[in-house]
Amino acid sequence: MKYIEHSHFYGKEIIDSDISLQNTYKEVLDTLDNISDTDLVKVYQNNDLGSGLSRTLNKVLKNNLDKMNWQKDISIFDDKFADVNRKKWKLDYFSETNISLLISTQHSYAVTYNLMRTLLSGSSNRIFKNINTKLGILITITNETKVWGGFDSSIGTYEDYIEQCKILTSHTNMPIIIIGIEPYDTFYLKKENKIEGNIKFIH
Repeated sequence: MKYIEHSHFYGKEIIDSDISLQNTYKEVLDTLDNISDTDLVKVYQNNDLGSGLSRTLNKVLKNNLDKMNWQKDISIFDDKFADVNRKKWKLDYFSETNISLLISTQHSYAVTYNLMRTLLSGSSNRIFKNINTKLGILITITNETKVWGGFDSSIGTYEDYIEQCKILTSHTNMPIIIIGIEPYDTFYLKKENKIEGNIKFIH
């Protein structure tokens, strides 16, 4: 899998200065590196996951990231002290080195929400917390990938996250690495019928 990285608030510098963070981050990158175009094609063709690659990509990413020895689907806040909305404040993954990870192929409206989840996981709060994040990782897609993979045009992208971080500079004072998944060169998705929205792979 090809990807690009953006370092916010010295995220990459902090990783490079700590060997344990380096090893944890390398685990994530190694996992992405091991996802092939064949993996995506197989899951897409064997499952009814919609017209574009959105749910396929999520499924493939989680199937591979689940193999890491990280906590999964963890609440940021302590259940004893958080209200019923705590389900909204969860992370996809959390490492023993205190790195959080979120996968985002959602509507662009969720960009700020996902940034806030990451930031809240690493900041003090009146509500008791389960975790304390040192650094956050957000995995999303680039604008080019959105077109290549037949994603909904409303999905938030790597570029949207970078722009949002700039706008919220005074509030996003936590190291974050944004990873943008780039297209494969071996295939793309194309609509066969604009009315029915059928999609086919073009090799």
